[in-house]
Amino acid sequence: QRQMCIRDSFYPALPPRIASDGSAGGRCRYSGVQWLFPCCLCLMTILLSTLNARYTHASLGLRYLQANMGDLQDMTQLQEFVIGARITDMAERLLQHKPRIIGFGVYIWNVEETTKLVALLKRVAPDVVIVLGGPEVSYESSEQAIVQQADYLITGWGDVTFPQLCKQILYGPKPLMKIHAGVQPPLAELTLPYGLYTDCLLYTSDAADDSLR
Repeated sequence: QRQMCIRDSFYPALPPRIASDGSAGGRCRYSGVQWLFPCCLCLMTILLSTLNARYTHASLGLRYLQANMGDLQDMTQLQEFVIGARITDMAERLLQHKPRIIGFGVYIWNVEETTKLVALLKRVAPDVVIVLGGPEVSYESSEQAIVQQADYLITGWGDVTFPQLCKQILYGPKPLMKIHAGVQPPLAELTLPYGLYTDCLLYTSDAADDSLR
């Protein structure tokens, strides 16, 4: 049975699917969706995404970010994938949310595929702001192709710096620097993410094991 998604239930006029070569099919497929209501804050979706190594994994890092988004939490969503998925399918899934900002967690096991995904997103939806973070891009950053393609990079901790950066992107003033050194907050000041794990997620994933590593 076909699962109902945002494309079917709320945005029936979404553009056609992304071609396998990432081409736009002779029209701008995304700008017509993103800017239908440019002043409506409810469309300012922030996506947190990563490519997990296995389908049973659930990213603890992304949930730490989501738990600490403050007054931006209501417009922040998670969209996780597994390495090996089609790049075009992942791009289409992300763009269905009509995001203003996509934050990617980049790790050694997903940097190659995430680089391809970011390149495709910037080609078909250049107005979407791409923010990178994670250990794989926190060092020797300027030499990496994925960093060159993205709009912003947070090195190190993102729990405080990512929501601050998102506020500047959404409401101004626009950040002038591309690379932002993450601020390490005291642990007592962080909101723990474990409430974001549902019983169903814990049952079907290794989330509980990840939280102990």
